[in-house]
Amino acid sequence: MKCSVVVLAALLVASLTGPAWSYEARIDYMLKCRGCHTMQGFSPERSRIPPLIDVVGYFTLLPDGRRYMVNVPGVVNAALSAEETANVLNWVVATFARASMPETFKPFDAAEVAKWRKHPPDDPMRLRAKVQGELEAMGISLGTYP
Repeated sequence: MKCSVVVLAALLVASLTGPAWSYEARIDYMLKCRGCHTMQGFSPERSRIPPLIDVVGYFTLLPDGRRYMVNVPGVVNAALSAEETANVLNWVVATFARASMPETFKPFDAAEVAKWRKHPPDDPMRLRAKVQGELEAMGISLGTYP
C-alpha cells in the first residue's frame, strides 16, 4: 500500500495550510497527545503506547479502524470537539502514516467523529485486536503491540 507522491504532497500541503489539518490541530496534538506519543509519533520507553509512524494510516482502511481511532482513551478524554478531533486525527495521519498511507485515504470530519462517539466500543483494546486481525487477513502487519 504505497502512497502516491501526489497524495502525500497534497496531504503535506494540507497539513501546513488546509483547514482540516491546520496549525491548530498540530497545537492540539502537542497539548493532548504528545505526552504519550511524543512529537516523533513513537515512544519506545512506554511500551503500552502504540506507535503511530508507518502504522496509523492502516487503521483508516476499515470502518472499525476509524471507530477505534476516534475512541481510543487518549482521544476520547482529550476534551476536543468533534471538529477538533477530526482535525487532529487528520493531522496525525498526514504526519505519521508515511508508508501506511492508503491512496484512498478519506479524511475524518466532524460528522464521522460524532457518529463513532455515539457507538463507542465496550473495550477499545479488543476492538484494536479485531482490527489488527482484519488487517493481517489483508496482508498488513501492524507489528507487535501488547
